[in-house]
Amino acid sequence: MNIKSTFLLGVSKLLEKVIAFSFYFIIARTFGSAEFGEFSYFFSLASFVMVMFDFGGEIYCVRLFSHNKGRDVLTQFLVIKTWVALLIVFTMLVLNQNHLFILLVGMSYLDSVILVFRSRFLCFNEIVQDTKFSILEKLISVGLFAVGVFSFESLSYSILLLLMGKLFGLLVLNYYRPFMKAAFYQMFDLRKIFRFLVAIVKESWTYSLHGLTYLLFYQLDIILLKMNHVHAEDIGEYSAAMKIFGFGLIVSEILFRQFYPELARLLNENQVDQIRDLLRRLSNASLIISLSLMCVLVVFSELIIKSTFGSEFQSSGLILAILACAMIFRFQAAPYSGLLAASNFNYYKMIVSGVCAAVNVVLNVIFIPKYGVLASAFVTVLTELLFWIMLRISVKQNFPSFETPINLLHWVWVFVLTSISFFSFFHDWRIKSLVMLLVIVVVYNYRQFVLDIFKKVNLTL
Repeated sequence: MNIKSTFLLGVSKLLEKVIAFSFYFIIARTFGSAEFGEFSYFFSLASFVMVMFDFGGEIYCVRLFSHNKGRDVLTQFLVIKTWVALLIVFTMLVLNQNHLFILLVGMSYLDSVILVFRSRFLCFNEIVQDTKFSILEKLISVGLFAVGVFSFESLSYSILLLLMGKLFGLLVLNYYRPFMKAAFYQMFDLRKIFRFLVAIVKESWTYSLHGLTYLLFYQLDIILLKMNHVHAEDIGEYSAAMKIFGFGLIVSEILFRQFYPELARLLNENQVDQIRDLLRRLSNASLIISLSLMCVLVVFSELIIKSTFGSEFQSSGLILAILACAMIFRFQAAPYSGLLAASNFNYYKMIVSGVCAAVNVVLNVIFIPKYGVLASAFVTVLTELLFWIMLRISVKQNFPSFETPINLLHWVWVFVLTSISFFSFFHDWRIKSLVMLLVIVVVYNYRQFVLDIFKKVNLTL
């Protein structure tokens, strides 16, 4: 754990997000808000299908590989994912589903396979390898996608080229090739596959359910908007705001990816004081970083939308400003979510996620028909707040010695800066400049919170 590895991981994650963001940027700029809305709808459906062969995603993979360091586990994991994905795609072909939907399911499968390798890199602290291969894979796939867009002017053909790019990266890059070859040779050892599948399902079902509830948070609203006959243009504008909101969460993902393995190791060794100190530092750093990002997104939301997705999406500015408020609660929830995931109490996280997802769905069903996309944005903020509160309560009940107190002064600043940021949203650049100056002064005053996160934890590994 050091600044160099965190910086490298941060640069890697930023480049990945920029490359991935360009994928949505190209679709929106080329095909317009209506087709981008249709794409977002099918992408949301494909995300729910992905849960069936994702088996808990990165969090479960890191735990699996930390206990099973041999290559055979990774190979069998790839075989199971492949069989499940093939059965799903075959069923969709028989049912004559939309071809764009099928292509997006295929893309989700390849992303799931790539995630397995990335989890192994993270588990063994091979950050350079992770950076190199992930960026190369995304450059190849998104590059081919861009060629398809400008050559065929067809979204489906472009997605097909993107799939070919991902598959090319998996088959050609030297690190992946031995695992892919070993997986191919084990494809028809059905008895061994079934035994491993049963073991994986027993271990990962809580992680998978958490992944499903996560999708209920961030993807089901788009499906509900479509079901309530909201115009495709409005769905496209909402999706554009969500994409930028997701892009702003890079720092939270970096902190989580970097500190989750360390948190798991500390928990296994029952290092109470060090865990409490790590949680405190993560919470403080997350608060000041998320507050800074939130203010920037609120104050400059319309400019950010216009500069990225184009003037056709300018109505997304208010949606983005509302969603930005959820960033603080997402950052604050991450350390507690990681603690529960690394422990034997992950089912509490599943329960919390389920309750919040249910609240999210009910509120969306009630308010979308009347208020449309703005209702979905407000509901997202409310459920993020509920998620953070319930996670804190769960950690307090199960790990009372790890509890970190809430500093009321810090949250007064959050309220003040959020209020004046929204005030500046409706005014000209002079008010916006004054607000950002105040934000810079506050952030500078609390800069030590960010620096403290890099303090070395006294742990013999």
